[in-house]
Amino acid sequence: MDAPHPSLGFGRRFATAGALLTLAEIAAVGLPLGTFFSFDDRQRAVCEIVALPSIAVAWLVWWVAMRVWRSPVDRALRRRRAGGVLTADEVGALYRASLSLPRRVAWLRAGLAGGIGLGVATALVRLAGFPPSAIATIGVVSFLHTLLVQVFRVLWWARELGVVRNELVIDVDPLRLFQDLYFPRLIRGSLATGALGFAAIGAFTYFFLPINLEQYVSIETWFPITAVSLTGIWYLLARRMVRPVDRYLVRALSVTGIEARDDALALAAYRAAQSIPYKFAVAKAAYWVVAEALLVVQGVLLWHIDLENGVLLFGLALVVTVGVAIYEALWHRATLRPLLQQIATQHRPRPDSVRTPLSLRNKMLLSFGGLTFFSCGLSLFWSFVQYKNLTTSFIQQSSELRLDRVMSDMIATAARAGRPLDKHDIARSLTAEARDEAVIYYLPPDDSRALALGGGKAGPPPLPWTGEALMRRLERGQMDLSTQQLSGAYARLYDSEHRDLGSIAVVYPGYRGRGSAIARQIKVLVFFFVVLVLASFGIVVLVVADLTGPIRLLEKRAVAMAQGDLNRPVVHVAGEADEVGRLTFAFEEMRRALNDKLRSSTEINMQLEQEVRRRTSELERRNAELAEALATRQRLQNELVLSEKMASMGRLVAGIAHEINNPVNAVVNTAGPLGATIDHVAPRLDKADVDEMQDMVRVIQNGARRTNEIVKALHNYSRGDVDRLVDVDLHRGLDESLDLLRHQIKGGIRVEKDYGNVGKVKGYPSQLQQVFLNLLTNGAQALVEHAANHADAPPGVLRIATRRDGDKVVITVADNGPGIPPELRARIFEPFFTTKDVGQGSGLGLSIVHGIVERHGGTIAVESEVGRGTTFTVTLPQG
Repeated sequence: MDAPHPSLGFGRRFATAGALLTLAEIAAVGLPLGTFFSFDDRQRAVCEIVALPSIAVAWLVWWVAMRVWRSPVDRALRRRRAGGVLTADEVGALYRASLSLPRRVAWLRAGLAGGIGLGVATALVRLAGFPPSAIATIGVVSFLHTLLVQVFRVLWWARELGVVRNELVIDVDPLRLFQDLYFPRLIRGSLATGALGFAAIGAFTYFFLPINLEQYVSIETWFPITAVSLTGIWYLLARRMVRPVDRYLVRALSVTGIEARDDALALAAYRAAQSIPYKFAVAKAAYWVVAEALLVVQGVLLWHIDLENGVLLFGLALVVTVGVAIYEALWHRATLRPLLQQIATQHRPRPDSVRTPLSLRNKMLLSFGGLTFFSCGLSLFWSFVQYKNLTTSFIQQSSELRLDRVMSDMIATAARAGRPLDKHDIARSLTAEARDEAVIYYLPPDDSRALALGGGKAGPPPLPWTGEALMRRLERGQMDLSTQQLSGAYARLYDSEHRDLGSIAVVYPGYRGRGSAIARQIKVLVFFFVVLVLASFGIVVLVVADLTGPIRLLEKRAVAMAQGDLNRPVVHVAGEADEVGRLTFAFEEMRRALNDKLRSSTEINMQLEQEVRRRTSELERRNAELAEALATRQRLQNELVLSEKMASMGRLVAGIAHEINNPVNAVVNTAGPLGATIDHVAPRLDKADVDEMQDMVRVIQNGARRTNEIVKALHNYSRGDVDRLVDVDLHRGLDESLDLLRHQIKGGIRVEKDYGNVGKVKGYPSQLQQVFLNLLTNGAQALVEHAANHADAPPGVLRIATRRDGDKVVITVADNGPGIPPELRARIFEPFFTTKDVGQGSGLGLSIVHGIVERHGGTIAVESEVGRGTTFTVTLPQG
């Protein structure tokens, strides 16, 4: 079955709660006003004439406002009942109405109630003789008492509208909803607990504190001005407290994907959310303490409240403040808990970075200590007030009995006299009556001052204005003149024709005037309170320590276990199997399980490490074998490439040498006869021409001889090496290499040769000559490049030297070129490594040289210094 739709019963629940709260409003306003004022028939008629139309107008305004303000909610509910789908505009209007409607309702109803009260009070003053001060009293009571009830109407409406919002507005971001709701909920929680506190203080003050009704009315009328001013200051302070939370919410809703653990705004919001409930409670308590102190000052100075009653009022308010603060902190913790959960889930803050300033121990001490103070203080206040009220009640009952007797005597005297009594007759009768410690006040019906009689030897004190106002406003009641330490009763005197003859009050010395007996009772109460508070606080401290001590040890062990300390057992401090004891057992079982699993994991890891090391060693061995095989294959491949290259070059060079050799032989063979012919015909020619022709013949002969030498060198280079080693003349090979490189050794490069007596070595001539060619080519190219890049470079010198070193022959090829950088020196013998530009080298020359030298059983080394030159040293065995 489908779940019941939230619209079902929505209107019924609102109507039911509205009716109950309306009755509470009527009681909260009507009962105090009915107590504060005594209405005659004329005044009741004026109230009916003015109040009924005012209530009708207020109801019409309320109905119109509800039709307008509730229209988004009602329209959305009708659409859903009909099975329709809400549009985006309707959803937005419903969402905004669910947030603003409770607040609007509260202010509207309080304003309407205040307006009705002011209208009725004004009519009573103008038409029924009410004192002008009644306007302020009735207006404030109507508005303020209604507003206190509206706090609970706001809570109810917010709850019901929240149900509808959660069902109909399903795509709202929870964080956005929290941003819109959390501060109003904090304010509503503070106002609700404050309303309960104010109601409790007002009720206790009215029913249990022996203060004059006129004084209580003055408090109700004028103290709200002070309370509203302090509330404004408290609200500004509350807005300041929640700034870190607001900054985090604004950033979190505008930027997505921020989940860093060290996010400064998230950490600040988390710390603030932890402390806000207690800051709000402390701020509320401080605000109330200041308000209570101002109430006492104003009551004593302005409304003549007895200082003792003012102190009692302050103590009562202080006790209630502590209780209210505890409830408020718990309320706000529930309000801010979603934010703490969100930050803890999204950002996972480190515990040490968000540690709350109030530990569990401090929270329990504050909560239990506050509750203890609240209970003990309330019991002390109740005991003292009960004692005081019993004493005062006995005195007032005695006063009422004597007052009734005096008034009966007055009526009997008037009956015997057969004429109405005037104020002089009444004054004479009261003077005869006032012969003991009792004080009798007579307030004539006109505006003349009150007559004070009796009082014993000390005489009667004057009637204060509060007592006079009370006697003029009400028909009958009890009177407590705390400033004069008098308590009693008063009543209005009427004759047989119900004519007002004035008011008479009979008062006796109050409980403080009863001697030293009262002091002993007060001392007993104070001593009992101190002993009770100390004993209760001692129990609280012991219980809190007993509960939080094991938890703190568990926290330390949890931190140690998180850091890897799983060997030490979790000590069972509590010793009992309660919740903390079972938690300790669970921690110990968890430690054992983790330790066993860690030990198993460690053993497995050790085995895995051994297996990994074994396989790594095997892999390294196989990699070494593979690398060696790869190097051998590479060397064989290079040798094959070299052999093919040498064979191809040999065939090419041999062909070229053969082709060049024929025309060179022709030139050589004709140059001799040409010279002889010139000598033969020389006598017939001009001597200068003959000399010129002979010079040309010599040039031809030199060129042909040089060409013949190059051809022979090419022929020697290109001839294939025999399969066996032969004796190789190193000097001849070096000279032939120089002849082949003569075209590269130019540009002022000087060749210096230092040949020693080294004899011949066993080797392959063509391969050794390739070594010399590569080394000489590299040196010559380095000198040419250095001269081209550096205009101030010294003349290039290419040095070739040979020497014997025991049974070895050492050949050095050095240049004074740019040198080789150290980071490149170790790589010059690697295949395909070159420092030349693209297209100027293959990177195979020195690699081939290294292979040839090793094949001949020799070594090759390089020494170089940047800017000074390079020296290659080839060492070959002699035989």
